[in-house]
Amino acid sequence: MRIAVNTRLLQKDKLDGIGVFTCETLKRITRAHPEHEFIFLFDRPFDKDFIFSKNVTGLVVEPQARHPFLFYLWFEWSLPKVLKKHKVDLLLSPDGYLSLSSDIPSLAVMHDLNFEHEKYGMPWLIQTYYRFFFPRFARKAKRIVTVSTFSKNDIATRYHVASDTIDVVYNAATADFNTQYSISNRTLTSLTVDYFASAVQTVNALNYFNLTISGTRTTNSVTLAS
Repeated sequence: MRIAVNTRLLQKDKLDGIGVFTCETLKRITRAHPEHEFIFLFDRPFDKDFIFSKNVTGLVVEPQARHPFLFYLWFEWSLPKVLKKHKVDLLLSPDGYLSLSSDIPSLAVMHDLNFEHEKYGMPWLIQTYYRFFFPRFARKAKRIVTVSTFSKNDIATRYHVASDTIDVVYNAATADFNTQYSISNRTLTSLTVDYFASAVQTVNALNYFNLTISGTRTTNSVTLAS
C-alpha cells in the first residue's frame, strides 16, 4: 500500500505537541511496516532525520501553508494533484486537516476540539477556518483517531460522527520529561509547573473550561488555577 502522510508539522527543533505526536508515531509505524510505502508531504524543505526508514520518501508540496488561505490552497489544490500523480492509496493526516477535493480514503487525527469551546486568544480567521472545515474533515474521514475518550465523545456528538469510526490512542510523555519538568505544588487550585525547556508556542492567559494557564515564554514557571 502507498500511504501519503501530511507531515507539515515535522520541522527540525520546532516540534509542538502535535508535532511530537506525529514524529513519534510515524517513526514507529514506518519501521514496523516495511511492506508499505510512505510518502511524507512537507510544505517546506525538510530535515533528513524525518525520513525514518527506507520505505519513506519525502516530498515538498508548495505553497508553505501557515495561513487559512494557504491551508485551502495546499489541501484543496496542491495536495490532490500530488495524491493523484503518485497513485496514493491512503492519506494519513496527523494534524486533522484533510482534502475535501480528493477522493482518496483518509484517516484524520483530531487531538481535541478546543477551538469549538474557547477562543484561546486564537486569531479570528484561523478559528473561523477550523470551525468551518473541521466538521467537514470529520465527516470526510474514513476513520478518526483522537487521544482521549473525552475527545472521542466530543467529536462524535458535536460533528455527528459514528463513535465506532473513532479510535482512541493515548499520548505519552517523552523520555526526557522528568528532566524538563518538576511539580512544586500539587493542589488542583494552585498548581505551579516549573519547566526548563524553551516553548515553541506562546502561551498567554489560556482558558479551558474552568482551567486557567498564565505565563510567558520569558518565565520558567506556569501557574494553573481553577
